[in-house]
Amino acid sequence: MKKCPLCNQFYSDDNVFCMNDGTTLLLVSDTGANPFVIPTGDNQTTQVVSRPQFSAQIPIQNAPKDNSKWLFLVIGVLLASVVGMGAFLLTRGGEKDEKKENVNQNAKTENTPTENTNRAENDLAKNTPKTNPTAEQPKINPNLNPAGSWSGHWNSTGTYRTYFTASVNLTDEGGGRMSGSIIWNLQSTNNPKKTDKIGTSATEYVQGVYNPANRRVTLRGVRKDDPYDIIIYDSYILTLAENNLTMNGRSKGGNFSLKR
Repeated sequence: MKKCPLCNQFYSDDNVFCMNDGTTLLLVSDTGANPFVIPTGDNQTTQVVSRPQFSAQIPIQNAPKDNSKWLFLVIGVLLASVVGMGAFLLTRGGEKDEKKENVNQNAKTENTPTENTNRAENDLAKNTPKTNPTAEQPKINPNLNPAGSWSGHWNSTGTYRTYFTASVNLTDEGGGRMSGSIIWNLQSTNNPKKTDKIGTSATEYVQGVYNPANRRVTLRGVRKDDPYDIIIYDSYILTLAENNLTMNGRSKGGNFSLKR
């Protein structure tokens, strides 16, 4: 059974709208209705009628949808798009750099033979030391060598006048290296600490180099055999004469002259 909620008119279940006012009819439920009595005439039986109950079809409102998962989905899609775009840009940048490198490499390798020759000549010119054409280059005589035996003397130029005779023996070690010994004989001195040692001898062992371009011999004492303490470790700069027979020079405190 159906009922109009506006005019309370009852209709059968087949009706949908109220015939009076067009209102949508509502279902009437008889379940659990409280009975009420309708009195009749004196000679008629009392009729018990169930009290009609009305149950309106109340539309059920759906629970609000949780849109948080859609929000996370959208954020995930955006992040994936950003990462993909970044990877694409990096890949494109790497490809561009590789292309540039290949282009530059090709440009380097595509130089003409003339350009390569000119570049090599320029590099050679830069690396070649400049020489003065008017300067006279030193003449090196391969026959000149200070190796061998020498004799001579040394005299001081300091406060004490000391005079030594010397016997020198030099050996060419190769590559311009020299080694040898000098035997010193004290002949005279006004040094009061050495006057009583006149006539004694000492040996000084030396090492050095020989430069054939300027014929210079540089020696220094590295060891000595000096029981009377008459010499010190000294250094010497001598020049070999062009006749290969004499050497003259000086040490820290005196003049040194030698001959073969």
